[in-house]
Amino acid sequence: MSVVIVTGSTGLVGSETVKFFCGKGFDVIGIDNNLRKFFFGSDGSTTWMKNKLLKNYKNFENFNIDIRNVNKLKKIFQKFQKNIS
Repeated sequence: MSVVIVTGSTGLVGSETVKFFCGKGFDVIGIDNNLRKFFFGSDGSTTWMKNKLLKNYKNFENFNIDIRNVNKLKKIFQKFQKNIS
């Protein structure tokens, strides 16, 4: 199966992107560290959206990492490299 990687996957635009590609049958890898919670407190947290996406889309997998962490990003790309679309 083809894999799509979505950064900011639990935010407004990212979550809609996840829904779109999951609906098209892709396996979706979400990368999001919920930095909104840090800036805006628990009311700004996107954890509820992450949980909703995980519940509703079996072809969605989330990684709680910061995209500035190059080593962790490399591991994700190495794991899925053959299937990334």
